[in-house]
Amino acid sequence: MTSGLIYPPGVYSTSEEVEEIARGLKDRQGLYLSHMRNESSEVVKSVGETIAAAEKAGIPGQVLHHKACGRKNFGKVRETLALLEKARERGVDMTVDQYPYAASSTTLRSILPPWVHEGGLEKLMERLRDPALRERMKKEILTTENWENMLMSSGGPEGVMVVYSPETPQFEGKKLPEIGEAMERDPLEAAFEVILANHGSDTACYFMLNDEDVKYVMRHPLVMVASDTIPSAPGAKCHPRTNGTFPRVLGKYVREEKVLSLEEAVRKMSGFPATRLGLAKKGFVKAGMDADLVLFNPDTVIDGATFESPFGEPKGISHVFVAGKLAMKNGGFTGATAGKVLRKS
Repeated sequence: MTSGLIYPPGVYSTSEEVEEIARGLKDRQGLYLSHMRNESSEVVKSVGETIAAAEKAGIPGQVLHHKACGRKNFGKVRETLALLEKARERGVDMTVDQYPYAASSTTLRSILPPWVHEGGLEKLMERLRDPALRERMKKEILTTENWENMLMSSGGPEGVMVVYSPETPQFEGKKLPEIGEAMERDPLEAAFEVILANHGSDTACYFMLNDEDVKYVMRHPLVMVASDTIPSAPGAKCHPRTNGTFPRVLGKYVREEKVLSLEEAVRKMSGFPATRLGLAKKGFVKAGMDADLVLFNPDTVIDGATFESPFGEPKGISHVFVAGKLAMKNGGFTGATAGKVLRKS
């Protein structure tokens, strides 16, 4: 079971409600994975909430895409990982995943306070058209911290980049102050107009992480590598993690910065997550396992995707086998489609 506690409707749930639902996983030998309620000023409390849900239900738990957002919260990952270690010492089976970037990504409308989302997308659009409510939104975004304030955790409008807005493609790859200048509006008013124009199809990147924290989390033995991405619409721009997560770890954090050994990085990408998710025939190279293999050159592998050009291809990967079938040969797609839905076994 997963939860997204900064998004509607999960944002309106109580801890007790989450705990009650999590109890239903025990007989099914399930796993609770949480996009926590807060990853900034309340990140320590939110990790505690995630641990409590797993502990009270008697099930394993996982903190998704762990980070501490916002300059004043940099370094708090040391406290959160210590909490997770203590939980394991008392028998709570907790793990963590992480993507290797100092920027996150979600909808642009995530900059809006929780009450704006109540009632769904149409109600949100209706509220954005109300001048008085827009003024209330602006004031709360700029002055309050009792919710997951994505814009302020990014250091203000200059830390927010629109990456996908199909009805306003001229703003893709631009930060809110640039968009505001083009519209001759203040950056928040410009953001509201982009949200309205795209009617639910809006994605942004939020530059609110610290690379030293990224490295600290990455080194921890409880942490595995994940992209935290979703399939994009054809041609839709996205966070570079969609195409660059794994070669970035191997190139930047293994070869160049030596944050991880090659062996540990591969484990965090394969055997560790496969075992955690109960994918019995995945994650290891041995007899009887599915032959899922990526052939790469450790001396040259690196990501090619950037925030400005998120579809840049990685270098140093020659062949990919999926379930024993050659899916990529010499860097080119062969046409083989051997992938399938995986279930816990």
